[in-house]
Amino acid sequence: MATKRPRSPDLIPNPFIKKRNLQWALEPPESRGHIPPEEESDEQDDDSSSSADFDFAAREAETEKPPPPTFSTAAVESGSESMTDHAAHFSALLAAHTLKLKRPTLLPVESYRALYEENFGSPRGAHFVIHQHNHPVAGTHYDLRLQINPTSSASWAVMYGLPGDPNSLRLMRNATETRVHCLWNHLIEIASASTGSLLIWDTGTYSILPRRSKHAPSVDPSSPASSARSDDDSSPEQREHHHHRRRRHPHQTEQEKLHAAFRERKIRLRLDGTRLPRPYVVNLRLTKSEDAQGRAKAARSASSSRGRTRQRRGGRGGRGGGKAMRRVVETTSESGFSSAAEEEEEEEEEGTREGLRVAVETKQQDEKGAGRDGVPLPPGRRNQDTVLQSTQPRQIDRNAQPLSEEMRRELEELDESAQVRASNAYPGAENSVGSVHQRKWFLSLDRAACGFARRPPADQGARAQWVGESRSGRDDGRLGFPFYVRGPDVERSVVTGRLAADILRDEGVSGFVKRKGWKPVLN
Repeated sequence: MATKRPRSPDLIPNPFIKKRNLQWALEPPESRGHIPPEEESDEQDDDSSSSADFDFAAREAETEKPPPPTFSTAAVESGSESMTDHAAHFSALLAAHTLKLKRPTLLPVESYRALYEENFGSPRGAHFVIHQHNHPVAGTHYDLRLQINPTSSASWAVMYGLPGDPNSLRLMRNATETRVHCLWNHLIEIASASTGSLLIWDTGTYSILPRRSKHAPSVDPSSPASSARSDDDSSPEQREHHHHRRRRHPHQTEQEKLHAAFRERKIRLRLDGTRLPRPYVVNLRLTKSEDAQGRAKAARSASSSRGRTRQRRGGRGGRGGGKAMRRVVETTSESGFSSAAEEEEEEEEEGTREGLRVAVETKQQDEKGAGRDGVPLPPGRRNQDTVLQSTQPRQIDRNAQPLSEEMRRELEELDESAQVRASNAYPGAENSVGSVHQRKWFLSLDRAACGFARRPPADQGARAQWVGESRSGRDDGRLGFPFYVRGPDVERSVVTGRLAADILRDEGVSGFVKRKGWKPVLN
């Protein structure tokens, strides 16, 4: 009978273990620093180090802190990435891309962060920002965003920027409502090939002024222009009216004033910004007809998710008679401008959503071999039943069969898009004022409140002129009257000093094609 092999006193050689790793030994703590020198070996790598060096590197790696995580703005906006301190993250990005110009920026990043943090999370916050948005589809426009609650802001897309000439022939601007944004969007300057560039044109705080009554006495042209600089009007009757109004609402915040003015569809807004002249007051007005049209369109958009899949003929001339469903990807709603084609695209996207749901359900039932009511069908009947089911939308049982990750992600994006359209608010934002997407407001310069007085025309047929004290541009960079918004090739950020092209370069966007035809209003 064979005897059992005795235990080997040494380790069994392993060709996959380096010889230098066999020389490790446990020693008392007081002699831990002493390690016997290792022998030369052909199997050692050129970059190998002694065990003492290895031990030191390991201890250093343990104490080294990991780099801070990086987030994309798109991921934060969609809610796929969570962030606790937006101000610190985005202010660091702004500081990293601030240009060193001969004239310093109007608002340093530290001051802008302090202004934002002073208003964020506060029911008395009244922060505003004007973003220059160079969109490839909607063209250049300027997004006016006003804080409506501690964490959200309502937005209007103003096509040619804010008016700055009291005697302009085109004093009125179209201001189209867009989605309600999270307040941290006030901090960003970003760019992408699909949404264009976004820069901070101006920022500060706003005030809601009492609306002028059409029955109140007009302002005396002979009175000094400085009397119109405050929300108190020059006439005693109006001062008495505003005194009683303040007495009824002694502690009303600017957010509450904005909510009330929003419901009345007439907002008298004073912007105390970094670039705009002071005082600067505009009127936002929504007519009853535009209000009705905007609400009807929003209702159609919300109910279109129950619509059927729309199809279009493919190719010109109709050869072949085939039909192809065209998938339309929604661009950012920051643009705020719509057309008949864009409305059709929204309806087609709703149809695509329903078609995708039906396709998933059909795949699940076809794998089971079951029809609409769960009754097994012969193989020859399954394709026919699939065609019949495609015309009747049904609820999908997502737990029946595991979906692919790509299909599940697409369904979630479509569901999120439907929720955004239903609430007119991006994820994380609260539409507390009842904003309606793509309602057309009218924005005009309140010339009297800006310190101008109307001078009657000298000759018959001539236009009346609005005159006031001369306020040209100041040395600190603040604008004076008249001023003109000249577009992305000229306008710089008040925080970083960058042009739109600089932001595209910093974000690594190449091949951006801007929409042609935009011209500034210079008359």
